[in-house]
Amino acid sequence: MGKKVWISGESYAGIYGPYFAKEIVAYNEIQKVSNKPQINLQGFAIGDGVTNWNYDTMPATLNMTYGHAILDTELWDKMNDDSCDYSGVEFNENPSSVCMEYLDEFNVLIQDIDLYQIYKGADGSTTPKDAMCSAEENEIYKQAMKFGLQE
Repeated sequence: MGKKVWISGESYAGIYGPYFAKEIVAYNEIQKVSNKPQINLQGFAIGDGVTNWNYDTMPATLNMTYGHAILDTELWDKMNDDSCDYSGVEFNENPSSVCMEYLDEFNVLIQDIDLYQIYKGADGSTTPKDAMCSAEENEIYKQAMKFGLQE
């Protein structure tokens, strides 16, 4: 077999990563029978992967932001009192118009927050005194790190 192959990813890779690995294994079985080269799949790793669309997408985002005091209790309670189910939003399966108004409020709350790095301040430090960085600040930070620049 040739070079070693690893499949890795995060988030949505929890959906397609295992399928991709399964297809490689199936391909290798066909190749093996006909004595042809195979893909040298060593394994796969998924970090913080989506495994169930009903729990791991928008519902998980709401739970995480509420648990970190980004989503306030008043809005959280309204969403729960009205039994808002946001698991189909990505597929245009929207809940009631009232629930969509709550989601609009939520989106305003998070519009300047990078949800992947909620504790990193604009200056790159992680001390409690820092405000959460915005998505724009995070992009600047990532670009600086990409080019080896120090904070």
